[in-house]
Amino acid sequence: MTNVKFASGTLCNLVSMTKEVACAQCGFRVRADSDDELVEDFQQHNKAFHNMDLSREQILAKAKTVQVATA
Repeated sequence: MTNVKFASGTLCNLVSMTKEVACAQCGFRVRADSDDELVEDFQQHNKAFHNMDLSREQILAKAKTVQVATA
């Protein structure tokens, strides 16, 4: 496990890497540990709020890997 120190002085432990995708329409963000969960949650958001259907491939192409830290 790696320690991360933020500018505020807070020392955190790097817990894991996860994927995140942001909605280009409204900025809503989804984070998930699995591709399946990420795709399902983002598809639900896009259908409910923007009446859009995005494919799994489109969503994963927009996804980024991010580090998650806890105090």
